[in-house]
Amino acid sequence: MNNFLEAALQYAEKGWRVFPCRVQSKTPQIMGGFHKATTDKEQIETWWRKFPQANVGVACDENSFSVIDVDTDGGFDSHQALKEEYEDFPKTLAQTTGSGGVHYMFKYHPEIGCTTGKLGKGIDTRGGNKGYVVVPPSIHENGKPYEWADPDTPLVDVPEWVISCLKGRKREQREPEGVPFVNPVRNAESDSKGIPNDDVIDRARLYLQACEPATQGEGGHSKLLWACTAMTVGFNLDPKQTYQLLAEEYNPRCNPPWNLADNKDKLEFQRKIVESRKNPVKPIGWLLEDNKEDVTLGKEMADALLSSIEVAPDVEKREEVPAEAKDMEPTPSILSPVGLVGDIVSYINATALKPQPMLALGNALAFCGALVGRKVKNEWDLRTNLYAVGVAESCAGKEHSRNIIKRLCTHAGVADRLLGGEDITSDAAIMACLAERQSVLFQWDEIGHMIVSMKEKFSSPIRKTVPPLLMRLTGSANSTFFGKEYADKKRQDVTQPNVCIYGTTVPDVLYDGLTSAEIRDGLLGRIQIFRSTDDYPMFDDEAGKIHAIPDNITKMIQYWVEFKPEAPAGIPDIQRHSGVFQVVVPTDKEAQDIFFDMRKEVNMHQRSALKQHEPHALLWGRAEEHAKRVALIIASLDCPHPASAHITEGHALYACELIMYQIKEFIHTVRFSIADSEQERWDKKIHLLILNAGIVGIRHSDLVRATRSITSKQRNEIIKGLLEGEYIVKLRAKVGHGYYYYAAQHAPKGK
Repeated sequence: MNNFLEAALQYAEKGWRVFPCRVQSKTPQIMGGFHKATTDKEQIETWWRKFPQANVGVACDENSFSVIDVDTDGGFDSHQALKEEYEDFPKTLAQTTGSGGVHYMFKYHPEIGCTTGKLGKGIDTRGGNKGYVVVPPSIHENGKPYEWADPDTPLVDVPEWVISCLKGRKREQREPEGVPFVNPVRNAESDSKGIPNDDVIDRARLYLQACEPATQGEGGHSKLLWACTAMTVGFNLDPKQTYQLLAEEYNPRCNPPWNLADNKDKLEFQRKIVESRKNPVKPIGWLLEDNKEDVTLGKEMADALLSSIEVAPDVEKREEVPAEAKDMEPTPSILSPVGLVGDIVSYINATALKPQPMLALGNALAFCGALVGRKVKNEWDLRTNLYAVGVAESCAGKEHSRNIIKRLCTHAGVADRLLGGEDITSDAAIMACLAERQSVLFQWDEIGHMIVSMKEKFSSPIRKTVPPLLMRLTGSANSTFFGKEYADKKRQDVTQPNVCIYGTTVPDVLYDGLTSAEIRDGLLGRIQIFRSTDDYPMFDDEAGKIHAIPDNITKMIQYWVEFKPEAPAGIPDIQRHSGVFQVVVPTDKEAQDIFFDMRKEVNMHQRSALKQHEPHALLWGRAEEHAKRVALIIASLDCPHPASAHITEGHALYACELIMYQIKEFIHTVRFSIADSEQERWDKKIHLLILNAGIVGIRHSDLVRATRSITSKQRNEIIKGLLEGEYIVKLRAKVGHGYYYYAAQHAPKGK
């Protein structure tokens, strides 16, 4: 039996809930991480059959233990100091970590949660159902194993002096709810460089300890941004100090914590720190002032930020924004797929000067859809033909993922077999390419112009033929596509064409001027949109250096290009040699249940949108198809051999989470862009201007300047209609003359 599996089963027999972590890593292998930990033998065997070399994680809860983690970075010195002041830890179950530290395991105690440095520098704790540890025979990222000091040593109680230390600090450092009031120190001195003294650092540390931690799938990125804002703006700390405090006091309590040893997670932290200073919602240093009202307002501002509502310091808290406008950032799990797709995403991000994780994901999925195209299908005969568009502003790093895919194909020697041209002149050019390569990936820049070309009056008639062909090809991947009839040449047919597209565009080109017909009948309704989460990413010079292409990526690409599925039994010899056959990738029962649950949720969203006559209701129609296609691509490349591939619950969960996020994000982005007339377009533009003004509102004169290309009569009629429909509120300015307009949900209470 596999050593990792055997150990996981032994721990489960003790009642410890286990789950797989990635090979030589502490990062969970499965979505949900330690929240999905279990003692179920069948589930554990399923996990380790799928991930045979996965490290073993154990959830720190009432079924297992609480942990004191003594690290090599100052932990042993702190441990010695504790011995001298109190006494040593009693003999209990302990393990040495791959990094050289020690984990002391004790009987579960509810007072021990996830803390960093509370017992001294380099000493952390894990417990309280909020964390996990990796245990033997797991392997550290440096290649060294985790080892039990004596696996037969029983767990003992946590020393009372440890609990007293933690409880004492909690009483001094935390208030029970929300963002704390931190006793200010007037005129805090700074050194010659303007760096705040230790008192300010301590106050910032206390503030972070009481901030609500980020939780995956529950607005985690927004909560991290608020924590950054409190440090950089509220306490006026520099980026280095902010990063250190977040890493020590905030990140360990997050669920799950960001892996700051991983370059991608570290960059995400750094980007949030930079972003937090771009548009401060209060004056710099506002948490240093001796004013409790500021701190109370800080709590309100944090809540508002997490609800995507702008804040003005003299306005009361408003009603929340609609649910679909919240948390428009992908969860970490969306950005970390499993198998070859995940490996390619990681390589793209690791080599990017300007990392764009969502664009890397879209490009990797489209490429892998072409790689396995015409070779796999699910039991509903769905294929892997995927159209993806990466959306980001100019100079945001859109071209990097396309270049990496070309590099991977060239290195594997398959570029001429998988990649189509980077520009296309007509539908005939696409058909000629398909005649040569029946499964192909087209990588096109500025694809937004092509998508909207059908409605442009002066667009080339030949180029206008491309979008209709691409729409027809989406429905022909499991059949034969019959080409155009010509008077002077033979018709060009393609059997089971598998066209995958990854294009990039800027938002304005794609979103401006959309009509409901384009959503309903156009190419846009068949495309998965991968919107950048950061249009101005930080440069990472180290990541931008040339990295060797991992062997496993090259070998997998070469294997799949050469792989030819066998014909099913009973197929005549003529068809056996000339036909196109696929491996059927079955969907597990648990995965089918996930898709069924998604279908019910999609149906609910679609009915609600139709009831309100929203054109985006039509976007929900292809949601389940998109999810099953993504799951098929990922599952096919998440196994050692195509014959063993199957769509698991994890694959289905991932695909459904991705598609639901994409549709909600797209709807949130274009809800004010879809219009079928110029009048409707201006209605929505004015409504959006007022909505974006948040609880500050927009002055009438500013609204006039922003809409000066229409007449006063048109503008006044639109405003009148919005007022009568109770979409907006009009209030007289408190100071001076004139009026302010507020979106209904942002208007001051009692007005």
